[in-house]
Amino acid sequence: MNKTLENAFFEPFKFGGIVDNCIDYIQKKYDLGINPKSYDNLSPQWEKYYKELPIKIIEKTEAFDKSIITGFKSPLIDEIEKNLIICDSPKEKKNYLFSLLIPFKRFSDIFKPVATINSLKKDIEKAKQDLKYWESVPKDTILKPSGTPKEQIEACKMVIEQRKKDIERTDYISSQFVKIINETVDKNTVEWCLCVYAFAVSQYANRLDALLVTYGIDLLELQKECGIYLKYSRNITDIELYIGTTQLAQKYINELPKKKEPVNTNTLPPEPQANKPTNEVLKQPHFDGDFNDKELTEAFEKLKQGRYIHSESDLNSFIYVCTGRNEFTKPINWMETAGLLGMFVNDLFITTNKTNIWELAFKCFTIKNKPPKISTIKTIVSKITQNWREQPKRYPEMKETIINELI
Repeated sequence: MNKTLENAFFEPFKFGGIVDNCIDYIQKKYDLGINPKSYDNLSPQWEKYYKELPIKIIEKTEAFDKSIITGFKSPLIDEIEKNLIICDSPKEKKNYLFSLLIPFKRFSDIFKPVATINSLKKDIEKAKQDLKYWESVPKDTILKPSGTPKEQIEACKMVIEQRKKDIERTDYISSQFVKIINETVDKNTVEWCLCVYAFAVSQYANRLDALLVTYGIDLLELQKECGIYLKYSRNITDIELYIGTTQLAQKYINELPKKKEPVNTNTLPPEPQANKPTNEVLKQPHFDGDFNDKELTEAFEKLKQGRYIHSESDLNSFIYVCTGRNEFTKPINWMETAGLLGMFVNDLFITTNKTNIWELAFKCFTIKNKPPKISTIKTIVSKITQNWREQPKRYPEMKETIINELI
């Protein structure tokens, strides 16, 4: 496949790219981090970094060739069509189609956070089911290791309230980003640069949608499958220009495969069994690494012996954090630098997890018994991957003896 134009267009949107830098800068400037005030009390070094960042962003944006997607003829879409045609199997085609969306994960999480909000809503529904169960259990019952029904009821309520707050915050961040780029008028700003990239994504989404419908492929369904959204819905006026006529565009849309909804023969959801309460909602979030227990046990011992993690760290919790298997008791206490933790997480999980790895890192690790400053870690990793900052001193050793053995 020839991906010359794809690579050029996708580069700013990839992890650690200029669009990432734009988002980080605006989150700091307008206090739009995952948690309010998360960019407060930065060191002078980080303040200097953010002060100098706009110059680099503006230079990179001026060099960004958006004409390959925004002109009436799009060489980028022509290249994608040629690559689509030569896919040999359905699996290869599906993987290729996903590759056309994957670079936009961070952009999607900010401007079209459908997957994030849907995940939070599912957590709420599961918590409500668990709450109903625990309220039916006699209050004096003691169930190890679950604790008392009262404790579980409080935990369920806490999860519900926290997820509601998370949804509100996610909605607020997204709406503020849209407002900021729509209201910007000064071209010599990061806000304007992000607006340039957002417009390019909008054009790309509509042109890609127009191309795919002619091949019987539904972009909206692809978005649902991979959790990356470039557009909320399909408006025929957005694609008819690239297809030819309104009638032809409607014909292709009508011929798209219809998604079959699963039939639920039960009028009511099944009641949880008394000896197996649905505790899934109360579980600690985790990464989805594809590692076996033997590999993780060996890595865990090396991390302890190398004093990367605390000597009292729990193996079961480590396996759970990496894969979701075993039981979780406490976050992994990282004893090295924040930058080294960032590289550890980035190297192990960036290709295996579709969710935001930094949100998971915040929930799965502590640094010397304190919550990690995720905004700082993200910035460090971004600078390292762009060769703007030296690697942590112990990174080559950790990479060779631990990470490479796992991946």
